Amino acid sequence: MLYLRSFFVDNALARPDPAGGAHFLTSLVSSFGYRDPSLLDDTWESRLAQLLRRFGPVVAVGRPGEPLPLPGARRFYLPPEGDEWQQDVGRAIGRARLAAVVAAVGEGSAHSRGTLWEYCESVRQLPPSRVLLIACGGRDAYERFRASAVEYFADRAVELAACGKTLPPPPVLPDWPEPQRPRKVRSGFPLHGVVRFRSDWTAEFVHFDPTGQRGPTPYARWRKTLRTQVDPWLDAFEQDLPGSTVEPARIRYHWHLKLPAALVVGLITVLLVVRWNDIALSQKCAVLLLLASIFTGLGRGSASVRGMSRDAVQVRSQRDDRVQDDAPASNDPVIDAVADSYVATESVVRWPGGRGLGLLVLRWYRDTHMRYVDAPSRPFYRALTATRELEPFRTTRVWPAGFVLRTRMLAVVQTDRDIDMTSRRFGLRWLVRLAGLLGTVIGTTVGLFRVRSGGQMLAVAAIGALTAYWCWFRSRQDHYRMRQLRLQPAVPRDLAREPCVLYLRPHPDDPVPQSAWHGPLDTDLNTVFDAPALFRVGHITDLTPPPPQLARLPLPPQNWKRTLTTALPHCHLVIIPTIGTAPETLWQLTETIRLLPPSRVLLLLPSGADCAEEYARFRQAAVEAFAERASTAPDDERPYASSSWLPTAPPQVSPGPGTTALRGVIHFDSSWQPKVVTFPVVDTSSGAASRGESRHAQLLRIRAQLQPLLPDLPSGQN
Repeated sequence: MLYLRSFFVDNALARPDPAGGAHFLTSLVSSFGYRDPSLLDDTWESRLAQLLRRFGPVVAVGRPGEPLPLPGARRFYLPPEGDEWQQDVGRAIGRARLAAVVAAVGEGSAHSRGTLWEYCESVRQLPPSRVLLIACGGRDAYERFRASAVEYFADRAVELAACGKTLPPPPVLPDWPEPQRPRKVRSGFPLHGVVRFRSDWTAEFVHFDPTGQRGPTPYARWRKTLRTQVDPWLDAFEQDLPGSTVEPARIRYHWHLKLPAALVVGLITVLLVVRWNDIALSQKCAVLLLLASIFTGLGRGSASVRGMSRDAVQVRSQRDDRVQDDAPASNDPVIDAVADSYVATESVVRWPGGRGLGLLVLRWYRDTHMRYVDAPSRPFYRALTATRELEPFRTTRVWPAGFVLRTRMLAVVQTDRDIDMTSRRFGLRWLVRLAGLLGTVIGTTVGLFRVRSGGQMLAVAAIGALTAYWCWFRSRQDHYRMRQLRLQPAVPRDLAREPCVLYLRPHPDDPVPQSAWHGPLDTDLNTVFDAPALFRVGHITDLTPPPPQLARLPLPPQNWKRTLTTALPHCHLVIIPTIGTAPETLWQLTETIRLLPPSRVLLLLPSGADCAEEYARFRQAAVEAFAERASTAPDDERPYASSSWLPTAPPQVSPGPGTTALRGVIHFDSSWQPKVVTFPVVDTSSGAASRGESRHAQLLRIRAQLQPLLPDLPSGQN
C-alpha cells in the first residue's frame, strides 16, 4: 500500500495525542484511560499506519535529507533533484494495491505540485477502487487541495497530450463536512474521514466524526468511532481491492527471558507472603509497587511484541487466493477442520554469539505451497502443536555488540484439543466450570475467615483469585464456542464435527404465507428431532431468522446456494415443507435430492383449508423443476427426476382443535418410492389439558412414531 503525502504533513502527524481534558477529572481519565499505554507515545502517523496496514505494508517516500525516518510508514528514498523521482513513484503507483493520498497541501506551489502529480498519476494509472484520499490535514489544507487539483489536472492534461497520452477529467471532490457537535471538537488524532471513488469517479466523503459519540475524553469518543465507523468501513472497502492481506509473522520473547522473569516474580511473591507480618507498611507498599512495575513492564513489552507481529503484513495475489480455494482437502473434513499444517521459518535473536542467551523468536508461516498464510490463531490451551525440523539452525546475520540471528525451517502441525467436542458438550462443560467458579468463590471466602496471619490470607486470596479467573475465563470460552457452533457454524468443518437435522424453509422470496412455516413450527420440529441430532434451521441471513433458542445454519444472501451445497452432505437429515413454487425454493429441493440418499430426505405435508391445492401446485412445479434441471445440468449434477417420486394426492387429515402445520411427512425407501405417515392432530384445547396431555407430550409421541422410519439417525448426541 503506497502512502502519498506532502512533506509538510509529516510535521503535523509527528505528534502524539495531547493528554488532558476539559478539567481535572477528565484529565485524569485521559491519562489513565488508554487501553494500550503505548498509544500515549505513538505518533499520529503511526496510528494512521496501523489503520491502513490491513491493505498491505504501508510504504512512503522519505523526505530528502532527513536524518532518521519518522515512526509510521516504511520509507524508501529517491534522488532529491530533477524529475527522476517521478519515474520511480509512477512505477510504485502502478504496482500498488492501493494508493492513499493525503488530501492536503501547504501554502505555495512548492508544497503542492509533487502531491498533485502523485494524485493525478494515481487517477491516470489505477481504477477508482484503488485510489483513496485521506482527510487528515485540516479543512484549510483540504480546500487548497480541492482548488489546486482542478488547475493542475488541466495543466497535466496538456503535458500528457503532447506525449500522446490521455488523462481523465478531475473528479469533483465533495465539501468538507460539518461535525455533529462542534463544541466537542478537540485537537486529537486528525483523521476526519476519507474520500472514496465509485466506478465512474464520483467522489464520496466518508466522515469519521468523534463528536457524535458519547465519552468523557476525546480518546474515548475516538475509540467508539473507531469501533462503530472506521473499522467496519475499512473492512468493507478492503473487499473491493485485488488480492488479500495476511499476517504471517508471530514474534514472542524467548523462554530464556520468560523463565528468569517468572522466577523473580515468584520469589518476590513467596517472600512477601512468608514475611508479611514482619515488614513495615512502607516496605509492603514498596514491594507491591515493585510488583506492579514489573507487571506493567511485562505488559508493555508484550504489547510491543504483538504490535511488531501485526505490522509484518503481507499481500497475497488473486492467483494465490484462487490456488488456496481450489487446493484439494483430505478425505476427512473433520481433520481439515481441526488440523492445520504449516512450513515455518523460525529466527532466534541471541546474545552474545550464536550459543548465547535467546532474546526474541520470530516465525514466518507459509502453507505447503510456500505461500504466506495467517499465523495460527488458536491459543495454546485450545491447540496441540507438533513441530519437526526440516533444516537445522544456521547463522544468517551478525550485528555489532555480539547480537546474532540464527534461522531454521520447521514443519508445524496444529491440532484442536477439542476435536470431539460438540455444542452440547461445550454447554455441559460450561455449566461444570460455572459450578467450579461458584465453588471457588465460596471456598476462598470460607478460607479467608479461617486463617489468621496476613500472609496466609494473601496467599488464599491470590490462589482463589487465580482459580476463579481460570474458571471464569475458560467458561467464557466454552460458552463462546457453544454459541458459535449453534448460531454461526463454519461450513463444512463445524457441520462435520456435529451432524444435524436441517430444516429448510421456503425461500423468503416465495409468495407463500411464511408465518405457517416458522415460529411455532420451528419449535415443534425442534422438539421432535433435536434428541436424535442437533436441529438446525437454515435461513437467509438478516431476512428470516429463527427463534433465538434454536440452532441455525446462516446462509449469506449473495452466495447462499454455494454454502447450502457445501453443507447438505454433512446433514443427517434434511426436512423440506411441500409448499412454495418459487425457483429458489424448488432449487433447494432439487439440490437436496441430488446430493442426499433417500433415507436422509423428509418432506413435510402442509395443512389448512387449501392444503390440497397448495400441494398440487408444489408437486407440479417440482416435477417441472426436476425436468428442467435434468435437461440442462451436467450428468454429475442431475437430480433424481421422475413423476412418481411424489404422491399424487396425500391422505387428508381432518382438522382438529389444534392449529399446527405438523400434520404428516413423506419419506422414501431406497428406490425413492414415497411413503406417507400422518400424525394425530396436536390438541392444544382445554380438553387435552384435562386429559393431562401437554403439547410437549403429544410432540414426543410423534417423535416415537418417526424414530423407526429414520434408521440413519444416531441414537443420541453426547
